[in-house]
Amino acid sequence: MVASSNVNVRSLITRILVISFGAIILWILYSSYNTHFNSGLAKGQKVNVTVFYEVLCPDSRHFILRQLQPTWEKVSEIMDINYRPFGKAHFRMVNGEYEFQCQHGATECLGNMVHNCAVKYVKEPLPYITCMMENNWEPLAIGKKCADMLDLNWEEIERCTNSGEGKDLLAESGAQSLIVKPHLSFIPTVALNGDFSGQNLRLKNLLSTVCNAYN
Repeated sequence: MVASSNVNVRSLITRILVISFGAIILWILYSSYNTHFNSGLAKGQKVNVTVFYEVLCPDSRHFILRQLQPTWEKVSEIMDINYRPFGKAHFRMVNGEYEFQCQHGATECLGNMVHNCAVKYVKEPLPYITCMMENNWEPLAIGKKCADMLDLNWEEIERCTNSGEGKDLLAESGAQSLIVKPHLSFIPTVALNGDFSGQNLRLKNLLSTVCNAYN
């Protein structure tokens, strides 16, 4: 009877050990999979590319035409671009309306408004922005021309530009530009995932910096 009880106890202990060992193995496998899965998610997130620019700035024009557009054409699937068409401008509220002073004059303020409206109303605005950056000196004329070329709704962009909405959008871009610390000393400036370091390389080889940020 005693021998039988000992056998039952040993059998029970063995079962407990087997079950515990199996549970430990399953936990290790789950932890390994979960870590790998989460790591893959982090690496697979798009790079947030925020571009601070102004429409009549030669450096902004060069960057968009020679860096931003070509990079987007190659790796658009890993980029989430945010546009800040404001540059080294200033604004204030006077009698309930916004007044703007842009680095390159009133024409640039108008062009910046067209770009801000395009960012809001065009699903993928970069081709339109690139088209306009070829020659922004007559913003409404080139805005319509580019919209017609790309089969976009110019009336919607024009209405936004010529209304208080355009000023509101420009002021919003201005607020987002002016809160950057330290202040933007050069236009264009490019932030990757909120990081402002390495501007020289980003402006000269955006593709490599975006790919590095993604990997």
